[in-house]
Amino acid sequence: MDEVTVFSVVPNALWSWCALTLRVFTALVIIPAVRGAMPVSTLGAVSVLLGLQFSRIGCIQPVACGTMASQTSEEALCELLLSLVCGVLVGLPSAVAGEFLTTALEVGDASRGARSGEQLNPLLGVTHSPITQAASLGLLIAATSMGFHHIIFEALLLPYSAESAAGFVPRAMTLALVSFRVGVVVAAPVIVVGLLIDIGGAMVSTSLPRVQLHYELLPVKMVLGLVVGVWVLCQLDRVPLVERFVQHTAAVSMGMAGGG
Repeated sequence: MDEVTVFSVVPNALWSWCALTLRVFTALVIIPAVRGAMPVSTLGAVSVLLGLQFSRIGCIQPVACGTMASQTSEEALCELLLSLVCGVLVGLPSAVAGEFLTTALEVGDASRGARSGEQLNPLLGVTHSPITQAASLGLLIAATSMGFHHIIFEALLLPYSAESAAGFVPRAMTLALVSFRVGVVVAAPVIVVGLLIDIGGAMVSTSLPRVQLHYELLPVKMVLGLVVGVWVLCQLDRVPLVERFVQHTAAVSMGMAGGG
């Protein structure tokens, strides 16, 4: 007789809800702007509600985000660990973007002497200007109001969507392909903006040798690159990226299976 454990007694839908809740909470808690805007308890409650909405527990319809068809405790724990890793991978770009903007504004503050007190007296610790704090909250508001959060939610559900469509698509391959394609699409405009600003600064420095714009243009280049990257992601939100990728992945996987 098989051993009865909590992993085999609890319904699959409940484990799916737990996995999605862990994934959402991990993706949101590592973003400094989100973590600073609300307490961790409130963030946990929001993650529970979003996980409940995603997994659709209690609905007559089948679970849309996949089921944790786990018969052993090892498989269930691996599923939870996978959700934790996916949450980190999804939330890390947003966290880096927030720190990117904060660093750019701190460079601007240092250039105009706004943090001279911190440099003269290290006992004061790290001080953030109101402009830096307002910009971090403004980035969070702009990302939410412009629909950028839909990209995060689609990325959280993408492994389940691809697996349900193809049936046998490895999730590691799915995450790798999505991160590579989206990364190339988002990085290209940002690199172009940075190159254009560098070329313009080099032309000005050539005409005016005493003017060194490299340090002054650094925060401008960082902020404009971040704005362009967010704009590109918002444009991608209007394209059925997930559906097209799922169909393409399923077709490629079936072709590989047929050829083998």
